[in-house]
Amino acid sequence: MLDTDALTPWIQPQHLSEDALAGYRTALEAHPARMVVLHDVVAAAPAERLAGFLADDAEYTIEYGLYSQHEGVEPSAWEAAPVEDRFFRFGRLTGQRPESMLSDTMLTYLQWRTFVTEPPFRAFFESLTGLKLGASDDFGCHEFRVGDFLLAHDDANRDRRVALVMYLTPSWRPEFGGALAMEATDGSVDRVEALFNTMVVFDTLAGSSHHIERIEDAAADQARRTFGGWFPNPS
Repeated sequence: MLDTDALTPWIQPQHLSEDALAGYRTALEAHPARMVVLHDVVAAAPAERLAGFLADDAEYTIEYGLYSQHEGVEPSAWEAAPVEDRFFRFGRLTGQRPESMLSDTMLTYLQWRTFVTEPPFRAFFESLTGLKLGASDDFGCHEFRVGDFLLAHDDANRDRRVALVMYLTPSWRPEFGGALAMEATDGSVDRVEALFNTMVVFDTLAGSSHHIERIEDAAADQARRTFGGWFPNPS
């Protein structure tokens, strides 16, 4: 049984009914990539404050990756590599601006960051997916700006079982790019636009691959910001 008292300050109530959860389980099971998309997930006030923290208070470090390297690389090595070897470029949350310490948005983010590691949030995902999951602190935030991308890969590593990503840029529009493209083993592809307060959940063992489309020039100074992570199999 879900702990609705713990969940409802954060998760919109329409996602917590047994009918809704049963529908998500059915949709995930039927999808070729075992994926389900939830809209308007987080309650309005905390969703806006989370977005505010990521936009105004967070600091990001730009990371560069190559298919030919297991670890990230320096910008110079990425620029010198063949285009076909360039795996990703994006920003990762690495801290907060000193002047934003203890702001309302930062406090909301810290509370959210604690909430997602607690049993009620995990139980929500167990009910949503029909899978038994282990405890997790494998979560983080990312920022994609013009020209950033993440090419095809899967998340089937380090005992990860269920992946989630939530989009947290209120003004994001499809023409800005940054859609998640999920390719199933049957070759079918689903695209999910990075629209605010939408969450994508998928089974990492479904054999699918996914990529994030390039952020287009139309985004200008807008950034695609996300919160995401993974739940593992039970230990």
